[in-house]
Amino acid sequence: MFVALWEFEVKPRSKKRFQKVYGPGGDWAKLFRSDSHYQETPLLHDPEHPARFQFLDLAAGVREFQGIACRRIRKKTRWERKIGWFESVGHG
Repeated sequence: MFVALWEFEVKPRSKKRFQKVYGPGGDWAKLFRSDSHYQETPLLHDPEHPARFQFLDLAAGVREFQGIACRRIRKKTRWERKIGWFESVGHG
């Protein structure tokens, strides 16, 4: 399984909208659902840093998603960082 991990600091007034768009039922997940390799996109929130979020794009294929960028993220965040693209170990 391929995993892309991203981290964001969300602008204070954009937090609710960010969660709606990039949460499991949001536009970002809907974009990937059309691909047969897509599995899920969990959105993670850091309770110690209220503006910090991470999400993972999980797919059965290898790096199908790495070239897709979303301009809307940049409007809602102060910064974004690609933590990395990973392949899970031990899943056959």
